[in-house]
Amino acid sequence: MSGISCVQSDLSHWDLLKPLSNSDQWNVKAFCVFRAHGGTAALVISEQDEVFGVCSELSDVSLLGVSSNDGLLKPEPFHPFKIPALSGKNLQAFSIGVIVGAALDSSGRLYWWGRTSEDQNVIQPPQIAKSKIEPPPSFIEVHCGHSFMAALSTEGKVYVWGRLICSSFECEELIVDSPVVSLSCGAVHVVMLTSDLPEVYTWGSGFDGQRGYLAFTEKDTYKVKKLELNEPCVSLVCGPVSTLMLLESGEVWACGENSEDLGFLGVDSKMKKIRVPTRVSLKQKAITISTAWLSPKPYALYTAVLSDKDVYTWGPHFPPRPLHEGSNFINVFRNNCTPREMGMIYLDCSENTEANLSSSIEVLSISQAPNISPKGPDLLNQSSKRSPLRSSMTCEDVRSVETTSSMLKFSAELFGSSKLSDITFLFEDSSFPGHRLFLCSRSKLFREILDLDVPAAANPVMHCTSHDPIAFKGLLQYLYTGHHVVQELPHLLELHSLALVFSERLLAEDAADKISDLLETDNILRVIAKARAMQSPYLVSKCESYITYLSAAKPGLMAKLFMNSISSNDLTK
Repeated sequence: MSGISCVQSDLSHWDLLKPLSNSDQWNVKAFCVFRAHGGTAALVISEQDEVFGVCSELSDVSLLGVSSNDGLLKPEPFHPFKIPALSGKNLQAFSIGVIVGAALDSSGRLYWWGRTSEDQNVIQPPQIAKSKIEPPPSFIEVHCGHSFMAALSTEGKVYVWGRLICSSFECEELIVDSPVVSLSCGAVHVVMLTSDLPEVYTWGSGFDGQRGYLAFTEKDTYKVKKLELNEPCVSLVCGPVSTLMLLESGEVWACGENSEDLGFLGVDSKMKKIRVPTRVSLKQKAITISTAWLSPKPYALYTAVLSDKDVYTWGPHFPPRPLHEGSNFINVFRNNCTPREMGMIYLDCSENTEANLSSSIEVLSISQAPNISPKGPDLLNQSSKRSPLRSSMTCEDVRSVETTSSMLKFSAELFGSSKLSDITFLFEDSSFPGHRLFLCSRSKLFREILDLDVPAAANPVMHCTSHDPIAFKGLLQYLYTGHHVVQELPHLLELHSLALVFSERLLAEDAADKISDLLETDNILRVIAKARAMQSPYLVSKCESYITYLSAAKPGLMAKLFMNSISSNDLTK
């Protein structure tokens, strides 16, 4: 499914996150809230890549990635604490089951923790999931059940770890007829969507109807079987003991437990176990579906966004009903568990941009504005929206700002000008003037490359014929002015690469953000391959987030993506 729109101020709507101070909240990059036995808990990632845990009074902290060695098995409720074993790993998604948790990092490595051993009294700290395959698969999706996890590899294969009923697994592959493009886990079952048609396959327990067929026996538990539907499925989600499927027509069909304790399925039936897929009673076609596992009862909350943009919910009540007028999708999950399909909710930091801007914003460069989203307001056109901070500035502060403003204005005028130029950048079909002293003051790499001992009158030449001139000029423009005008994908990729070479982190992230806006199914394979070749975790994470979005919201397109990746071997590990 597509992302939830959530900003910093929304954090106060979760009791677990209220204890965070304003400064802490401003550092939050992403979070997820989940059921933890008798209570709820949350995992929070900061902009500095630190992971914090918060729990309620009755939560099982083993789901937060702590162990007896951390001394954190009895943290103070509602007080955030750092989780060293999960920090600094560039984690991109979480999935929390009933007694195990899992996470994916930007390189596709899979971690898991909790009561993962045969002895459920032993709490295991986060560790990389063992693999029998060499080289180990790279993963793009992970989901946890009660005491197991299932992960989807870049090759469209599904592997399971942990315990299901009476059996244990360690990187066992679930054999499916064609590549899998998305999956979801219930407490004791797995549902997979393949690239053919696409089709739905299930594995695990089906005694409560969650696997969607009547004649289920114990022998079927560990067999992958296709679920027969009247039309192709485009996305699927699982409650603890239920399965919901969004079909190509926009209808939602459900099977599994249909009760007050575990949530009503929204179907026109009072039977407690719906053993074959049955249509959910929605007034219009749905475009997305999602689910959250709640605490306390009922344990399932289902949501659907309809074609007229109305949001309907069910599970705690029947029949499905719309949100109150004026509510948005985030209202469904406020002070509750967040959607399992999302893994994490990322915050849009643009709301707080104004509060972070000083009166010198009119000349503020990207490199001077950390933590400002490039997708937020144009930083160079904020004069009418600025906070009245100048009145609190001293004369020295004002003079410093005015001096900085003048210098930045002058440097912007120098960009592309032959005035005072003492170096020429030579491309295959063009040239561009530069200013050595200024570039050396702005870039450590330029200080190493450019020789200031050469007389200015000699006007030395730097040969750049191997570089994309548009991208290289974008780098220069950024150094001179604090922004750039590169817009097309090939040039942005080259600009991102140059920014990495020149250690211009914010420029690299800005280019990557613009690249992510241009991602499509016909270029994602090429872009993610380039991102990995550049060794750019930030851009890789953007690509993987797009793949995760497609797998949930547009799995029909994902079918083409994965078939291309397998046939052309473009999707590198």
